[in-house]
Amino acid sequence: MTVLLHMMRSYALRCVSLRGMSPPKATEDGHDLPDADAPAGRRQRARRRDGSRTTLRVPTALALTARRYADDLGTTPNDALIRLAERGAEIYEGEREVEALAAERRAAVLFGDAFDPQAELPSPEWVEWAIMSAREE
Repeated sequence: MTVLLHMMRSYALRCVSLRGMSPPKATEDGHDLPDADAPAGRRQRARRRDGSRTTLRVPTALALTARRYADDLGTTPNDALIRLAERGAEIYEGEREVEALAAERRAAVLFGDAFDPQAELPSPEWVEWAIMSAREE
């Protein structure tokens, strides 16, 4: 397998050099740097990601947003789309955690062991004292 990969890379580099292009150079984070002789404003290639490959039909509004984001980042629209999806996934997971915590707290208040139907409400004097002491702190 390693030999096959090496042969494919050698072939690709030969094809690139026959066209008068220089091979891409990668940074430490995996992004390719544009060639020194490339026109200004050329986008960097997106880093290669692990995961399943898929083909999607992207809604027009989202495609426009991804293109603007890609221009801001200096990367490809596909890379920008993945970054937007990752941010959306983080927001979604955060919302799920908040909802689970809220449900747990609602259950503790409504059905918790501390609920005592015979408990008396605090006196108005005690409530006033509690409010005023909180202000002093």
